[in-house]
Amino acid sequence: GRGALAGDLVLVSSERSRSRSFFDSEGSFQVQLPRVRQIDEVEARSTPGSKVLIPLAGGGTEVPDNGTLKIMQDVAAVDGVDYFEMARSGMTDMGFTISGAYRPFLAEATDVQVQHFDAVREDEVMVTDNHD
Repeated sequence: GRGALAGDLVLVSSERSRSRSFFDSEGSFQVQLPRVRQIDEVEARSTPGSKVLIPLAGGGTEVPDNGTLKIMQDVAAVDGVDYFEMARSGMTDMGFTISGAYRPFLAEATDVQVQHFDAVREDEVMVTDNHD
């Protein structure tokens, strides 16, 4: 299905959906990620997939506590990356840290118009090529 799973991450309802970046008082670049929370099995039944967030590994991100984490670990392992360690520490092999980010699992289309055509005859042209 397209719904959420228990353990998936969603935005805390009172939070804004965007990350915020700034320089702190010591001149260090900081990224403040939106707060997320894991949902339980009951809440998952009514949560659409478009509300689920997938973390991009970094020291500031939470990781889902379900099968999604295993998939993410397997994908990272193909490139020799320990996803859990990088997500926990934010440290890369090159010696710099990354804060991570969140992205939606599914995009939800809005303001979409659909027009349905019925073919009346088999030889009727439904689509024209106007590239000439």
